[in-house]
Amino acid sequence: MRQFINALAIALPVALGVLVPLSAIGGGAYAQIEDTREKERRLRELISEALPASRLPEIYADFRRVLRDAYLPSMRDAAKGDTAGKPEFDAEMMQHMGKVISLLHYSLRAGDEAEPFLNQHRDEIIADIARLQAQYLSAAEIQALGELLDLPAMRKVFNTVYAATRLVTDYSYQELRSYYQMTAWFRELNLSAENNPFTKPDARAPSPELVSKAQGIINDFLRVSRVDEMVAKVTRFMKEVQQTDLVPEAQREEIRAGLEKFEFFYNLQKSMMLAVGPSALAAVMNQEQLEKLHLLVLAPVTAKSFRLVDEIVREATSFSKEDIAAVQKFADDTKKKGLFKERSAEDKARLEAAAKALGEAWGERVKGSLTPETREGLERSIQAMESIGKEKAIEDDDVEDDTPVPGQRTL
Repeated sequence: MRQFINALAIALPVALGVLVPLSAIGGGAYAQIEDTREKERRLRELISEALPASRLPEIYADFRRVLRDAYLPSMRDAAKGDTAGKPEFDAEMMQHMGKVISLLHYSLRAGDEAEPFLNQHRDEIIADIARLQAQYLSAAEIQALGELLDLPAMRKVFNTVYAATRLVTDYSYQELRSYYQMTAWFRELNLSAENNPFTKPDARAPSPELVSKAQGIINDFLRVSRVDEMVAKVTRFMKEVQQTDLVPEAQREEIRAGLEKFEFFYNLQKSMMLAVGPSALAAVMNQEQLEKLHLLVLAPVTAKSFRLVDEIVREATSFSKEDIAAVQKFADDTKKKGLFKERSAEDKARLEAAAKALGEAWGERVKGSLTPETREGLERSIQAMESIGKEKAIEDDDVEDDTPVPGQRTL
């Protein structure tokens, strides 16, 4: 539960200032009160807009789904020895795995039980965040945040982050089992086969049939991996960036030459792989190994993994020259206006204290929405996980130091 509270505290924005009792405020401060109320109102709007735009709700839902439906069942399988090619776990590792499984189990239960409470109090939570931020940010900074959120580049940043999380969250239970089977076979693969002309001069050359089979594997790998498409996206993006103000004019020619060099060597290495790869692959693998490798290349989980990587590359390289210029202009404008200046150490300490207090307050309320069984189980699981780190620290301290002490006699 402490980790849950800490996470909530980190997520809540921090703020400065002390609330002044209304009875102590004279009429001359009325405009300041109105300004604070307007800042709070605008911040509530911004937070409500930013949450769906950031895709954080989607990311959170995806993590809960994949933990429940894929990773937790797979870990239970591994603990029971029901995973193909699993490594042999010793008693200590099995004990640690049991603690992780328990923590994930109770974390999911806590999330399910807390969700109605969080939905019910969503507006109240946003209002508290806005109240703190209104003390921390000026009206001009709040306006700048709204302008930043409206930039197309920000949506592309959010989409890139979301695409990166899908590389972890977009797998099913069966796909994870398939992945474990693949990695088990790779561990067992022996590339120093009997018929290997690279290590045994008397070995036979691979047959044309094996070379043809290996050629098909390489062709399918290039197609499934989408490597050509990804390289094209990256080089196109770098050429776009090279023409922006982010790159000093004196360095543009150097970057252009570097991109040409990269494209030349990529095409050269690809040509060499297509020319030499089939014979080399057929030389170190037998018929059965080549067939297994081909099945792995064509496996749905392989294609899915490369597709997810391609989505990350696509989103990360979707920024145009206009997007980059708009972000650069925003940064220059805020600097000229003196916005978002670095806070002093004292101010940062007050900000941290404000965030901690707000996090603890809401953390206690969320904690109260859980059933006693879930709350106790979660706290017990967190304590068990923390004990692993303490045990490791004690083991490290107990390691005997054989370094001779000055003046000590040694045999």
